[in-house]
Amino acid sequence: MRILILSVPRSGSTTMFKSFRNELDGFNCYNEPWHISKDTDLIDINSYPNLLIKSLIYQQPNLSERKDKEPMPYQYIDSFEFYEYLIPKFDKVILLDRIDKLSAGESYHNAISTNNWYDKWESTNGIVNPQMLGMFLNLSSIIKKISDRFNLKVWNYEDLFYEENESAIISFVEEVGIDINDIDSFLKYYDSKNKLRMV
Repeated sequence: MRILILSVPRSGSTTMFKSFRNELDGFNCYNEPWHISKDTDLIDINSYPNLLIKSLIYQQPNLSERKDKEPMPYQYIDSFEFYEYLIPKFDKVILLDRIDKLSAGESYHNAISTNNWYDKWESTNGIVNPQMLGMFLNLSSIIKKISDRFNLKVWNYEDLFYEENESAIISFVEEVGIDINDIDSFLKYYDSKNKLRMV
């Protein structure tokens, strides 16, 4: 089975990736393989019968080998076009968004300015650059476009991470149709006490 988690930033996608990675046996797992800091070309997906990839919606590899495009850095290739090409190669695709753009923007601003992406941090009371809010709106629109194109449900951070809601997480696992080893261990990743924001 090949699984793709495709998300906007600061939406719990890394936690979701870890929750599946630790409960699936025999999978090759890649967290943001096309991050700008990594020198990774297009993964030969057909070589991996069991594959888990988590990627942010704006991340793409260098596709300069494509005959129908001029060579160009990955950041200049249209996100929708790339994932429209990639998604049919996967058996399961999980789209993850965040409704609260202000909180997402605040979290992203904090991570960018402090280089703290994975540790606890204190709220700055919603101080967000308007351009950053615009960025999140744009990324969400691409997620929505992909959802419409492939008839895929969009899951929201607020539904999975905000409150103690085991039934919602269990329903999520059942609906996406991925068999995991231990549901109790899986649920621990979604415990709200693990949230990075400190109010």
